[in-house]
Amino acid sequence: MSLYKKTFLFTLIIIISYLGISLRIGSEGLGQFDQWISTFVQQARSEGLTMIIIAITTIGSYKTEFPVLFVAALVFWILKRKLIFPVLLVINLFGVRFLNHFLKAAIERPRPTGDHLVEVSGYSFPSGHAMISIGFYGFIAFLLYKELKEKTNKAIFIPWLFGILIFCIGLSRIYLGVHYPSDVIAGFLIGGLWLNFCIILSDRTKIS
Repeated sequence: MSLYKKTFLFTLIIIISYLGISLRIGSEGLGQFDQWISTFVQQARSEGLTMIIIAITTIGSYKTEFPVLFVAALVFWILKRKLIFPVLLVINLFGVRFLNHFLKAAIERPRPTGDHLVEVSGYSFPSGHAMISIGFYGFIAFLLYKELKEKTNKAIFIPWLFGILIFCIGLSRIYLGVHYPSDVIAGFLIGGLWLNFCIILSDRTKIS
């Protein structure tokens, strides 16, 4: 199967999966799924763990993402001396944030009604933290891995470490009671699609 066909198939699966979740919002089946996962995750709540989870969820907020954007753009500029790296990073972060706001406004799903351990505003679906984290941090992981894979065999750990961080950010939103599990799953789906788009875009620019 050609790369074009694989990309098309991947995109189609993601879109169908996302639409499948969004069209079932309010259904009994999805409600039971969300309730079961939320109860399972939130029963682990404790004062000490909550402090850790809040720190993790902050990594997925704009308060951390914009400073990371600045540092990452500066580092890649120093290393490569190519403006394309900062430009791609800016397009990546601002693009995924805009897309998330658009999708939230299109669905208008209210937040869960249970206890919120942090203050939140806006709609719930899809999770911005999950979507933006996989789109933005995933792209940084891709650029770092591409830069270091021929210099050290330890570069293979970069995608794994970022992947664990991204998963924990998504999980934190369920733990804190500010998102349904289906919000997080949908966020990962569309964020992953955006990441794939940005990777293809970076390859087309022939950055190296």
